[in-house]
Amino acid sequence: MAEEKRGIEETKDILDFMFSFVEAVGKAQKDGEMTWSDARYFIDPVKKLFEAVDDIEEVLPEIEDLSGEEYDELVEYVRGKWDYDEENLDWIVDTAIDAGKSILMLINMKK
Repeated sequence: MAEEKRGIEETKDILDFMFSFVEAVGKAQKDGEMTWSDARYFIDPVKKLFEAVDDIEEVLPEIEDLSGEEYDELVEYVRGKWDYDEENLDWIVDTAIDAGKSILMLINMKK
């Protein structure tokens, strides 16, 4: 019997968190100072992180189990959703996945 392949929906949640967090930082930096009013930019990213944390037992193995086809789908997902340099897109996706995985691992250690 063939081993069941995991999906990538939870990994997309991690990418949503990472890139929405980067966007929030950019918005907060626009006026050159961090104020309480900038906190509103971070609400959506934190919600996205909570979605990933809710499925933490699935996310970490899912990330480790990515096939080449799934990875390509994630690159296309990022390409279609955020505006990043096409030349470095693979590196950007790798970095976002690694950063998200590291955050989740730290959260998982605290549980």
